[in-house]
Amino acid sequence: TLDYLIKIINDHRRAKEITDEIIAEYSRLLKYEYIKWIDKNNTRLIIWLYTNYKSYFMSLSINKPEYNFLIEQYYDKFICMLDRDSFCSLEKKKELLLEMQRLWRESKTPLSKTKWIDPNNNEQITWAWEYLSKFNESIGNFVVHIPANDQETYDVILASLDTMSLPKPDWRPADKQVFLDKIRKAWQQKKFRDADKVKNPYHLPLTKQAKKQLDWLAQFNNVKANIMLETLITKEYEHARLDKNGKALY
Repeated sequence: TLDYLIKIINDHRRAKEITDEIIAEYSRLLKYEYIKWIDKNNTRLIIWLYTNYKSYFMSLSINKPEYNFLIEQYYDKFICMLDRDSFCSLEKKKELLLEMQRLWRESKTPLSKTKWIDPNNNEQITWAWEYLSKFNESIGNFVVHIPANDQETYDVILASLDTMSLPKPDWRPADKQVFLDKIRKAWQQKKFRDADKVKNPYHLPLTKQAKKQLDWLAQFNNVKANIMLETLITKEYEHARLDKNGKALY
C-alpha cells in the first residue's frame, strides 16, 4: 500500500534522495490521455506497438530483446518500456505516441484484404505464418513469445501485414498490395493443388476459344488449366455470394 511505501522511504537513511528520485521518475511518465487510444485487449495492436516502438524508436536504448513473457503481458511490457526509456524526453515520448497513433490508423490492413484468413483454420494459419517467414515479412523475430495458439498466431500474422505499411529502404506503397495479392493467390493455389490430389475427374466441354483463353490464363499464372478454372469459378462465386466483409448474402 501507499502508506507502507511511505514508511519504508521515511525509514531509509537516504529518504530525501529516494523521494527526489521518485519525483524525477514520475515527471517522465506520460499522462493517460496519450495512451488511452491503446486498447489493452487488442493483441494485434499491442504486438504492432511493441514491435515497432522497439525496432524503430528505441534502437539506442534496447540492446537485446527480452524473453519468456506471454503475449497477454505485452501491454504492460510496452507501457513499462515506454516509461523507462531514458533516451526520450517527455515531449519526445508524446510526439512518438501521437505519431504511432497516426501510423496505426494508416498501417492497419483493411478487413477486406484479410477476410480470407480464417483464425479457426489451423492449416491456413500455420501456412500463412510459414509463408511470411519464408519471405522475411514476419515480425516473428521481434515477437518475444512464440504464439501459443491459432488466435495468437493470427494476431501476429495481421500485425506482420500491418507492419508492411511502414516505410523501409527501397519501399514503395504498392509493395504491400502486391504481397497481399501474392499470398492470397499462393493459398488458393495450394488449396487447389491439394484438392487436385483427391478429386474425381470431371470433363466440362468448352469452345476452342474458351479453351485457348483458359490455357493462356493458366500459363500466365503458372498453374494447371483445371486449377485456373477452379480459381476463376471460386472468385466469381465469392463475388456473387459474399458481401464486402466476407459474409454470405444468400
